[in-house]
Amino acid sequence: MVVYRNIGVGTGVGATNPWLQELPDPVTRATWGNYALISVAKAKELGIELDNDYEYYPEKPVIKIQSGKASIELPVLVMPGMNANTIAVPMGYGRADFTGRTAAGVGVNAYPFTSFNGTTVSFVNPNVTVTDAGRKEKVAQTQIHNSYEGRVEVLRETTLGTFKKRPNEIKEWRDHLVETFAATSGDFRKEATLYGVHETPGLKWGMNVDMNACFGCGACVVACHIENNVPIVGKSEVLRYHDMHWLRIDRYFISDENNADELKGVVFQPMMCQHCDNAPCENVCPVAAKPQ
Repeated sequence: MVVYRNIGVGTGVGATNPWLQELPDPVTRATWGNYALISVAKAKELGIELDNDYEYYPEKPVIKIQSGKASIELPVLVMPGMNANTIAVPMGYGRADFTGRTAAGVGVNAYPFTSFNGTTVSFVNPNVTVTDAGRKEKVAQTQIHNSYEGRVEVLRETTLGTFKKRPNEIKEWRDHLVETFAATSGDFRKEATLYGVHETPGLKWGMNVDMNACFGCGACVVACHIENNVPIVGKSEVLRYHDMHWLRIDRYFISDENNADELKGVVFQPMMCQHCDNAPCENVCPVAAKPQ
């Protein structure tokens, strides 16, 4: 068992901050609480069926983890590519009531599974047992689709090696779209849509994201949330998919079609806010993004 810091709550210092509690984890896309990350192999060992119900509904099977006198129960999230015999649990949750309504009662405390080895704190515990708790618990995730599901247009990507061999691959794909969906005019933007074209006169601003640099940290999501006074909705509303982040960063696993554990990579797709050229943040932008 590995006890680790997630990107929002960290060691627990962020547990009292609702912006960080509601920030989706880059990989699990989970908010408001911790969980046990297990491998596909471990899920099969525990008899957890990875069917559509598991993936699409928030109720996740709960396991009991024990080590000596320490014992916790957590919902499981099955992650492709994990070591078959490793269980990972985020720290910093399960805070006491005096920490306030944001932190109190959110998740469980995983620190009893750590130890002091005489020099530093060890966050790896090799002596744990895992059993099925026989119940389910809801996990508030902002994304439940984990693959492209055949939609190759969702996110175009390639490797450096492939790009060197086929430098025109993306252009060829775009040309194919024009030929297929805009054969009359050659204007894909105008012809290949059900909607009319709206003129947007005047100064406009845009944002470029370096997809080679983005690793889904969520800093932009929190910054936008704070800048625009976007409400925190809490776990109950995230469970209803009423989260109100103006930005989101989708995550997709690249793996073998027949074996999810053959993980080749994880890609992130920033989805910018859709305010139709009239975003409330434009007029108050501290870095004057609008005129740039």
